Amino acid sequence: MLETVFIVALIGLIFFLGGKQKKKNQKIRTINFSSINNLTSGLIKVKGRLRVIETIKSPIFNQDCIGYTHSKFSRNIFNSSGRRKWIKSYSFSDCVNFYIEDASGKIKIKAKGISIEVNTNKSEKKLSKKELEEEKLLIADNKEYILVGTATITKKGTIEIKKSKLDKELLIMDDTLYNLLYQDVPSINKKVISFVIILIGILISFIIYKSLLG
Repeated sequence: MLETVFIVALIGLIFFLGGKQKKKNQKIRTINFSSINNLTSGLIKVKGRLRVIETIKSPIFNQDCIGYTHSKFSRNIFNSSGRRKWIKSYSFSDCVNFYIEDASGKIKIKAKGISIEVNTNKSEKKLSKKELEEEKLLIADNKEYILVGTATITKKGTIEIKKSKLDKELLIMDDTLYNLLYQDVPSINKKVISFVIILIGILISFIIYKSLLG
């Protein structure tokens, strides 16, 4: 009985988290891109190149960067082919204020609370056969990045972008990751739905098996 309750709760949690992520993806996908010199207050999406205000050092290779995501992975779980795969066991991000610039101008980003969703400037360091750490850097590398946040008018009358308590969104992505997460939505949804159906089938089979044994 306890196993059944746990499994039903797990299925509910999967649907809840999946629905929440889908809603977030849809929200970000439907925001129109704005030019920087034409921003108004509220949740916005811009695309441009990064410009440095100050830098910090990355934790693994001590590189100068605007921000980073530092992750650790453990290779202790088998996948469907019977091989061990890397599972993220730890992740931490840090970032300082910076500018983003397009053809129309540049704007300051207050980086507190930013989510760094980039897959560029990646470096790895193997700690052992079963452990490695990785850092992904946010740098002014002349590539275009996509940023979602809240445009806010400061006391001086200028506009800056930050994470607001109302919208709770501040994230920066490279083109590749943006297209994968927020543009190729139908194909991703199909994969997620297939995964959930398979998982539910396994859980139902487990319930039936337990009931036959009991």
